[in-house]
Amino acid sequence: MSALAGDCLLTMPPAPLAYRGREAIGTFFATVPAAGDLAAIRLVPVHANLQPAVAAYQRDGAVARGYGIMVLTVRDDTISEITGFADPALFPLFGLSQQAPWPPGQAARAHRPAGGSHGL
Repeated sequence: MSALAGDCLLTMPPAPLAYRGREAIGTFFATVPAAGDLAAIRLVPVHANLQPAVAAYQRDGAVARGYGIMVLTVRDDTISEITGFADPALFPLFGLSQQAPWPPGQAARAHRPAGGSHGL
């Protein structure tokens, strides 16, 4: 949570949800996704609209299924905004499979072609 700016904003369009600040965002991630089990989430770095982003996969037995894309706005070396898109249908736009091996690192390169930088 230290990577977040004190006034960081988390939104998830089109849902009318907004969480502001480290504590509120920490509370959100303690309950959603995977019921707060962040060890069940695999993050893959990507770029969206020239901004850093991560594709999130959620463990489902021996595989991880696409969960969503989180676009990060960075200001003064901290994350000032997170815009989440909980839509695994976006993964092919980033050159990613909607399913990946679990545990992370197991044949990971086979599921992410070179590039991975696309726009939403």
